[in-house]
Amino acid sequence: MSASDTSLHVTSPVPEFVAWRRHPSSELQQHTGRFESEARVLQWFEPGLIPGLLQTRAYAHAVLDAGIGALGAGGDVSAALDARLARQQRWRASETRVHFLIAEQALYTVVGDPETTRVQLETLLGRLPGTAVVQIVPRTARFLVSATNFVVYDGTRVAVETATGTLRLCDPAAISDYLTVFDLLTQDAVLGSEAEPLIRKAIAAHR
Repeated sequence: MSASDTSLHVTSPVPEFVAWRRHPSSELQQHTGRFESEARVLQWFEPGLIPGLLQTRAYAHAVLDAGIGALGAGGDVSAALDARLARQQRWRASETRVHFLIAEQALYTVVGDPETTRVQLETLLGRLPGTAVVQIVPRTARFLVSATNFVVYDGTRVAVETATGTLRLCDPAAISDYLTVFDLLTQDAVLGSEAEPLIRKAIAAHR
């Protein structure tokens, strides 16, 4: 294992911050993919975007292009995009269960352009892997807790995205707190036939 590999894997209860500037985006995508492939259950909260494992090629390209370009972080968008799509393929072929919890606001964030965003939202109404659960937190939901993007892996590791990098946590107390936050955010979330009208309303807004 190289020094770079070591810096991207947390084994200590002490939080570790992985700055995006220090690693090519494609490398970060690959390491995230390894975490996903090693996990059996992911609990993923997204407040402003459609989660990476559900993104279309065009939507993912726009997200990565903006992310790499905004802060001048290293990496090639095409390489990062290929790595992200490879993550999706591995997940879809695996038995890893993912509970996606998406804030309704994410449905209205224009990524790339309205058409790219609309097509992305339409995929949420299509057939998803049987291992996926997608819930939407309505904009009218009660305020119970404040949270940014985070993913819990098997209840043993948490990745929290900030504006400049990823905070990786393995401390049991911190993980317990994030599981509590996820449960709170789920309380007013809807899925299936209840989520569909929210998605369709957002699709119409991007026409």
